[in-house]
Formats: sequence, C-alpha cells, structure tokens
Amino acid sequence: LSSAQKRLYMLQDMMPDSITYNTPATRFFNMPIDPERLEKTFEQLIKRHESLRTSFHLISGEPVQVVHEAEDIGFALQRFDVSNDATANTVVLNIIREFTRPFDLSSAPLIRAGIIPLGPDRSIILTDLHHIITDGVSRELFDREFTALYQGRDLATPRLQYKDFALWQSSENRRAAIKQQERYWSDMFSGEVPVLLLPYDFPRPPVQSFEGGIVHFEISPQVTRGLKEISADFGVTPFMTLLAIYNILLSRLSNQEDIVVGTVVAGRRHADLERIIGMFVNTLALRNAPEGGKRIDEFIGEVKERTLHAYDNQEYPFEELVENVTVNRDAGRNPLFDAMFSYHTTNRDRPANETPRPETSGDNRGDRDDQSRGQDDDAKFDLTLFAIDDGDRIGCSFSYCSRLFKRLTVERFVAYFERLASTAVSDPGQKLADMVMLPEEERRELLLDFNDTGAEYPRERMLYRLFEEQVDRTPDREAVVEVEPGKPRLAVSYKEINERSNRLARYLVENGVN
Repeated sequence: LSSAQKRLYMLQDMMPDSITYNTPATRFFNMPIDPERLEKTFEQLIKRHESLRTSFHLISGEPVQVVHEAEDIGFALQRFDVSNDATANTVVLNIIREFTRPFDLSSAPLIRAGIIPLGPDRSIILTDLHHIITDGVSRELFDREFTALYQGRDLATPRLQYKDFALWQSSENRRAAIKQQERYWSDMFSGEVPVLLLPYDFPRPPVQSFEGGIVHFEISPQVTRGLKEISADFGVTPFMTLLAIYNILLSRLSNQEDIVVGTVVAGRRHADLERIIGMFVNTLALRNAPEGGKRIDEFIGEVKERTLHAYDNQEYPFEELVENVTVNRDAGRNPLFDAMFSYHTTNRDRPANETPRPETSGDNRGDRDDQSRGQDDDAKFDLTLFAIDDGDRIGCSFSYCSRLFKRLTVERFVAYFERLASTAVSDPGQKLADMVMLPEEERRELLLDFNDTGAEYPRERMLYRLFEEQVDRTPDREAVVEVEPGKPRLAVSYKEINERSNRLARYLVENGVN
C-alpha cells in the first residue's frame, strides 16, 4: 500500500460501517443513454485501471492490495425503474440517498454504478468509489476516459499502474531522496504542537464525530476583484491570500497566534502519474503565526513563503509526519490540526508558475456543478473552508462538525470571514490586531446591549452587606462559572466566595489596610 492508502485502510477498519470516505457523484443527462453500452464502458475502464479492480487485505498483520483480473470481479450496473411510480421524485431521492453505502475493502470492485431512467431522453447516472482507490484528479481522468470510451474512441494502454507508484514510494532510493524533506517537517513541528480551541457550542465528544453541516456563501464580486488585485500586487496566488485570511479568522476566534491548517495536494509531480487512477493526494500541515502586531500584507508574505516551502517538501507522507511528531493523541481530534482549507479553481489555463491547485480530498465539493455536492452532512474536521474560484467569483462553504457547533454560530463565522476579507482588500497595511471582525450590529450588541446592566439598589447600604444577604438566601447556588474548551467546568458558590473574600479581608486588615 501507499502511505495514503495505509491511513485510509486504518480509518475504514476502525469504522467499517462508515461512508465518510465514499466519493459519490450524481450526474443528470438530457440525452438517450444505452444501459448495455453504459455497463460495457464501466467494464472497459475497470479493465484499463488496476485500482478499479483492487481489494485490500491483512496478510501476516500487514495491509496489502490485491489486483484481480477484470473478468473475476463481477461488476454489474444497477438499474432502477421509476417510470410508472406516482411518487417518482420521492423514489429518485431515496434511491440517490441509499446508493451511498459502506464498502467492504476486501471485496473488489470498490466502485458501484447505477442508472435511473427518467424518460427516453433523460437519465441519472450514479457512481460511488471508495477514496482508497481514487482522488479528485482521478475522477476527472475517469470522466474524460469514460466519455471517450462511451463514444467508441480508442485509448492508449496505460504505461504504469497504481501498484507501480506504491512500490516506488516504499523503495530505498525514494526513501533516501526525501530524507531532506523529513528534516523540514520535523523542524516545522519541533516542540509543542498547538491545539486549536475555537468557541465551541458543545463539549467535544470523547471519540471524534463526523456528523456535520455545511453553510454556503459567496464572496462579493467587488471583494473578489480586490483579492485578485492584492494577490497580484504581493506576488502571491489567491489560494495564499485566502489561506492568510482564514488563519486570521481562526486566530481571532481562538485568541491564539500559532495556527495549523491542513490542505491537500494532488501528489502527482511526475508526468507518468497523470494518467493513473488512484489515491495520490498528500496532506500538508501549514503552520503560520498570525500575530497581532503584523501588518496584513506582511502576514500574507509570510504565508506565501511557508506555503512555497511546504510545496517544495510535499512528497513527505503526512502519515509519517503524524507518527514522528510528538503530540498528545486525542481520540476526539484529528492529529496535528482540526481546521482544513480546500481551494479549487475551474480555470484550466493557469499560469505555469502558479501554485498547484490543492485537491478536494475526494469530497466532490470542488467538482463541477453537474455533480452532487457529495456528503454535505459529513465533516472530517472541526471546520473546513472550501473555496471554488470561477474567475469572476469565489463560491465558498464552511463544513463544520455539528457535534461541536450550532449552524447559527457558523453563519456568524461567515460574516466574520467576509468582514476580514473586505478589510484585507481595502487596507492591507493595517495591523492584524486592528482588523474589525464583528459586523457593526454585533459589536453594538456585545459592547452596549450586553453591558447594559444598570440596576437600582439600596445605595445607602454597604455593597458587601448586600452580598452577604444574598449568601444567606442562596448559599449553595453557583455564583461564578468558568467554562473553557477541553477543560473541566469550574463553579464557585455564593458561600465559597463569601468565605474566600472574608479570608482575604482579614489578611489585608492584618497588614495595615484600613
């Protein structure tokens, strides 16, 4: 197995009934579709690419992949009939929902496909592949080759297969070549690794939950133009600028100035890998320091430098970094980071010197509009920012763990992010600490409405006497509560406060305070 496959195998083995690492897609066609021809096309693709006819097993305690002959795996196109059903729409939605179900990694193929005819010229084609055999670039290659084969065109036989990549990745020559990269990542994460503490609405579950939600939004055309302009002025890509703003948001939400954000890269730096279907993506843990005293433009420059260094060292497997870095393992968290950033551009004519587009890690959220959004209720991280750059606009979404956040809280995060992006465009020389994140209405609510605590009380009485009367009325009621994410809840009663303050008063009097 490759490093990425090993991690996915382990995760799926821990949650055999999970669909977290499925990559479903739904496509609508307004044209006649021949089911027999469709099934034959899938069979041709499975025969071309060994990864589509691979299963995964434990042999002598080690996970391995087994490639099967195409004729031995028994692929069959699933065919659904809803033409005579009076509740066709409901039936179709149920079929789509139930189509995505857990894969047994020991049983090839790890691809399923189905067709829902809606009439002579309208059909829905469903596909689902396990992430262990595919990634975003693979799905694009899959689509291109599928179209060509369905149209009867010939394709050249692939020169390499995924197993060649897996063998190369574990070879001694390759291990020696990335030793320098290992040193880079070890230095980057030497010492204590920061743990992100966001303003969660609920306590963190003891075991990581993948229950999630998603909030979609779009950066305004004016701010999008401004982001592109300052990116060009600073010699950075829009990916780097948005990553910097996301870091600032996380820093302000957590009150921390050491932030780690994950992103993924295609992992296909060699031309020979571009025509192979398989799991190539690698995860990069980008560590930045959005300190309040830095200017926005200065921080964006730092993000650029750190991102470029990370890309120069992108072949070092994330799985090995996790094993080598000393971190406090928490079953309720991801290793190294809990926030993710995914940037996808639909512009295929990128300049050669632009930073490679990070992958979507198989979530389908960055895929074309004719596909489903994937599993919108699935959250692999506490918070993930997805950005899709169409050139004139940037569509975004926050995927969040619904066991940690309310939707309303994440909707506030959207407003904060938009405000920070607007500030970066309008005043890039401003210090990070001076950036106004809250909308005016929320600032007024926090500073004025919540602090409007004036109340009448007996002004002729001493304040401590009033407090003692409250102690007599409710001695055991909680007076002060401290709640901090990741720490036990602390509470002090009125009686305890009174006793502590009396001790302090006696001490002060004994030392001459009148």
